[in-house]
Amino acid sequence: MESLKQTLCPASPETLTLALAQERGPELGFYLLCLYLGKPWVSSDPGIDGVHPVFSLQVRDIAALVSPVMVDEFQAFAANQQTPTEKCCGSPPEQSCGSPPKQCCGSRDLKWLTPKVRFHEQQVNKTMAMYPVIPVQFGTIYRTRKHLVDFLEKGHDHFRAFLEDVRDKEEWGLKVFVDTPRFSPNDGEAEVGLEEGTGSEGAISPGKAFFLRKKREIDRQKSIPARLDQLALNIFQSLESVAGAGKKNKLYSREVTGVREEMILNSAYLVEKARVPLFQKAVADLLSRVDPGVVVFRVTGPWPPYNFGPKVDY
Repeated sequence: MESLKQTLCPASPETLTLALAQERGPELGFYLLCLYLGKPWVSSDPGIDGVHPVFSLQVRDIAALVSPVMVDEFQAFAANQQTPTEKCCGSPPEQSCGSPPKQCCGSRDLKWLTPKVRFHEQQVNKTMAMYPVIPVQFGTIYRTRKHLVDFLEKGHDHFRAFLEDVRDKEEWGLKVFVDTPRFSPNDGEAEVGLEEGTGSEGAISPGKAFFLRKKREIDRQKSIPARLDQLALNIFQSLESVAGAGKKNKLYSREVTGVREEMILNSAYLVEKARVPLFQKAVADLLSRVDPGVVVFRVTGPWPPYNFGPKVDY
């Protein structure tokens, strides 16, 4: 296999495709990493399977970055999952649930999965540094070159329009976590009228004052979920107005995130590169208005447009 790689790396992607097909037969498929608007190229490094080199196939001005793989190996992994693979791999772990792949698949598959997820992410980021990209869900494989080319031809105009639109944009993520036991929905509000011996109906006994305080505390606790929802909405809308495009993603439990605070916002924003400083300032301004010991912001980026690109299916 090493001799094949050394022979074909200087060659064109077309030559490489034909040689791979002749070498391994129909069981060798094309693992799709991303689509991009740029020139085709061939890597000298091994691909996602650790053997075959990464290269690109081009249809008109859109290129598909692919890594040849044994189809059965990936199908066997997908068949063993109790949850859809895209739950943790439709985007980088940091962008989906904020957890390593072990939270989304069995531990027996972690050794197999982790390096492949990382490789996928690295190749997309590497391509993004040079060209506008459409990242693709982990595990997307086309069995033949014809299937892949037909797919690119069919969606060409749609893909090209999106790639042109994100040429000078990048995705940023924000997750907001709250230490709910320490969160006060009416922080700083005085308990007016609950002092002993005061009140609209005359003196309040110590016992009655105690029960009124308990009732107010219970009411406050009941209002916390609604207050947290409103806080998350205010943060999201403020940043969406600066970025121009935003998306709220699924919230994950503490068991998935691996942190003790509750996740109240899992969001992504598509930001023009020129406006990134404004976006970062808006995040800092929002953070200055909350108690950082209670409300925690986690900002990640820049990312490829994982949350805003067109869906790329098998």
